[in-house]
Amino acid sequence: MCRTTRNLKGTHPDRRAASKGRDGRPCSRPDPQILDSDPARLAHSQAAARRAEFLTIAVQPECAPLLVAAAWLHTSGYAPGLRDTGFHPIDGARHLQTIGWPP
Repeated sequence: MCRTTRNLKGTHPDRRAASKGRDGRPCSRPDPQILDSDPARLAHSQAAARRAEFLTIAVQPECAPLLVAAAWLHTSGYAPGLRDTGFHPIDGARHLQTIGWPP
């Protein structure tokens, strides 16, 4: 389980673990066009991912990839092909669930 750690000193080596679904099988990857469809959203997501990379020191090493993935995908529900309810957190979450995310 991912929890915030109190020890913020040091860095954790190689936090890029392979993403696996809850059933242990590899997840399919989100379509890059989810972010590429809007350059402003892509730039925003890149900035969020950079900040998340910096903040990975505050979480357990096994949680770091999930934090960075969440930063990249937090606005995915705005993508034109994913709009369903009109509420981007729900629309993005539904899409990610259909492809086996979260890891």
